[in-house]
Formats: sequence, structure tokens, C-alpha cells
Amino acid sequence: MRRYQEPAKVRLTEGVPVMFVAWNRPYQVEEVLFYWEESEPWWTPENASKPWEELRVRHYQVVARRLRAAEVELVQRGARGWFVEGVAD
Repeated sequence: MRRYQEPAKVRLTEGVPVMFVAWNRPYQVEEVLFYWEESEPWWTPENASKPWEELRVRHYQVVARRLRAAEVELVQRGARGWFVEGVAD
């Protein structure tokens, strides 16, 4: 899987990604393969006073299509927003 930190605009339906725009191109989510959550290290000085929602990191492993299908890891990093973390085709 190639790794990125590409900002993405994500459209959700019932809390699940259904479409996203990255690299100024739209992608349709065809399937959510995996979903998991973790948190940023709350014990560090820079995170100690942040609310839980800002520290929560949501990972979605999805199959997305533009011209062809690819497996994509979408990650929401609290207040910092959404990113494409990796692509495998």
C-alpha cells in the first residue's frame, strides 16, 4: 500500500463514507471493508486538555472507484479533518 497524507473532502451517509474528493478528483466508495477507531495519545502535553472527539481517529478501509477500483484507507483525525492515508491497487 502506498502511503499518503492527502487531505480529502468526504461525504457521509448515516456516518459512513460514500464519496470523497482527493487530489481534486471525485471517488465513489463502493464498499467499506474495515472500520476501526483509535485515539491520539491523550497523555501528551499538547493533547491533555483536548476533548475526546478531537483525539478520536476513525479509519475506514474502502474500495473506491474513479476509473478503476482501488483499496483506499480513509482516516478522520478529529478536528484536523479527513485524509487519504494509503492506496493499494
